[in-house]
Amino acid sequence: MTPRLGRRALLHGALGGAALLACEPAPWPLRVLVLGGTGYVGPPIVEALQARGHALTLFNRGRTDPGRFAGIEQLRGDRDRDGGLAALEGRRWDVVVDVSGILPSWVDASARLLAPAVSRYLLISSTAVYQRLDRPPLDESSPLRPSPARPDDRRASNGERKAGCERVAAAAMPGRTCFLRAIWIVGDEDPGDQLQAWLLRVAEGGPMATPGPASRRILYLDRRDLARSTAMAVEYGALGPYNLCQRASVGALVDAAAAITGGAIEPRWLDDERLATSGAGQAFPLVHRFEGRVRLAPELDVSRALAAGMRPRPLTATLAAVWDELQGASPASRARARERWPSPARERELLEPWTIDPDAAGPDAAGPDDPSA
Repeated sequence: MTPRLGRRALLHGALGGAALLACEPAPWPLRVLVLGGTGYVGPPIVEALQARGHALTLFNRGRTDPGRFAGIEQLRGDRDRDGGLAALEGRRWDVVVDVSGILPSWVDASARLLAPAVSRYLLISSTAVYQRLDRPPLDESSPLRPSPARPDDRRASNGERKAGCERVAAAAMPGRTCFLRAIWIVGDEDPGDQLQAWLLRVAEGGPMATPGPASRRILYLDRRDLARSTAMAVEYGALGPYNLCQRASVGALVDAAAAITGGAIEPRWLDDERLATSGAGQAFPLVHRFEGRVRLAPELDVSRALAAGMRPRPLTATLAAVWDELQGASPASRARARERWPSPARERELLEPWTIDPDAAGPDAAGPDDPSA
């Protein structure tokens, strides 16, 4: 059995300097307009900017948790309606952070309206913008997906919509845009319960169907690291695109989860053939999708972000924060998160008959907390 570590000790020791930026005052306060800010990704960004002493204005519909930031100026509007940006007219800010820009039509309208009123436009984007995820390595100059045929097409893929958002922002404010391209975002309050499901299953102990090998790569981004990187980009005038991603292995995730939860698990590693033939390739959170035998786990180059000081916290810190949240979660919330993992009956099916050597190295080998992926 792996010894259980205290959550507070893990948080204190694992965070190191990664959380310092959000705790220190900025060298100078800026006027920052945040479009959105009250969903899943937005609140840590708002909190990081607020803690750094910036003067914030939030613009959103006021429907999601409207009282969360009562002490911050709030402007109301709807980006999906004609005239929905009226509250922004006649105002000036130093920087705009667009968290809610999901359609090119939305970003085009806001960027054109705000071009005379702000110095820079920072868009929270996605690594899904890249045209070919199976052709590594992907750096910020790699080809992008085409934009949707219609800028308001909600049926287009997330990658196409985000690529279109980047293009219209750059056209409206040439040389004044920054795009933070985030991989799969995880952490506390995750509506997708990705790490929550892993932790709850590991806590149960016993034989556990686990996508192998132990070295299989997983890619993720703690939402608070996205917030920290956003604050840095705002303050230091970052321009252009940045890939944001943390890299670990399934083995490291399992070991860290066992240490935090005290779960006495026995991983049973499932190989690619078993995952593909059983149809379970997409059943495990954060394990990348399968299309035939092509593993869609992009090899992302994050050297540009690392050079800019955008360094993620260790996996142990992210897991400790999520486990701490789960201790206060309702039974219904925990049950919902547990449903993201295969049921006990499904696991028993998966455990027969194929397993692999847990020490087998593969092309996706990664250290426990490799920030260079």
